[in-house]
Amino acid sequence: APLGGYLCIFMAHLPALKYFGYDFKKGEWASLSHVLHIWLGYAAIFLALYQAGTGFAKVNALSRGQRVYTNHGTLGKAIMGTGLAAFLLAVYFWAWSIPMKIVISGLAAAAVSSSFLLPKPETKQGVAA
Repeated sequence: APLGGYLCIFMAHLPALKYFGYDFKKGEWASLSHVLHIWLGYAAIFLALYQAGTGFAKVNALSRGQRVYTNHGTLGKAIMGTGLAAFLLAVYFWAWSIPMKIVISGLAAAAVSSSFLLPKPETKQGVAA
């Protein structure tokens, strides 16, 4: 899904030649909020792809009784935080009303925060999954 979304963004920016926060036609950078949004988005995409790969390896190793990638859950939270930061920057520069920005930002922050604050599910042995 992240790569499909990025492909859509890439194609939308192709006519203007605006990539990585840089306008290749005009030879100038976008505003700081746009550049931060873009680079945080790239970080979230690359980290999510890494997370997917290590997740497959982790499940495979766990089926053999091996514990690997013990930081998998922590990395997932960092990815969600990075994605939220990128999203909140976009909300900042989108032309929405202030009340709309508050509602959208609050809902997004609540959704991501719930993954940090809710207790982990327990396995049969009492160890978090």
